Amino acid sequence: MELRKRTSQARIECRKELIRRTREFLASEEWEQHTFSSTVTYSEIRPHLTEVTIRSIEGDKITVRAGRGGNVIKTAVLDDIVKKRLSGNLCKLIGLLFRSLSLQNV
Repeated sequence: MELRKRTSQARIECRKELIRRTREFLASEEWEQHTFSSTVTYSEIRPHLTEVTIRSIEGDKITVRAGRGGNVIKTAVLDDIVKKRLSGNLCKLIGLLFRSLSLQNV
């Protein structure tokens, strides 16, 4: 049981690190939309992206979300990694946080 717990923790830490590195790369001077699909960062994050985002990056179709500012590709990648992050064990953390905040407001 202890080994499973450590493995799960290690997986969560790896995801956090991947998200951090991706955000840093997207914010850096190195990021260029036309070469993003050939970067190490993209190859690492690709399995965690939605098909729509992958088609937007690799293909000739981009889904534009009305009312969103900034670069469409950057926004799509950031949205996907946030969704992926929230879909994992971190949802439990957020639930605990909201419960503790609601208890403080009582």
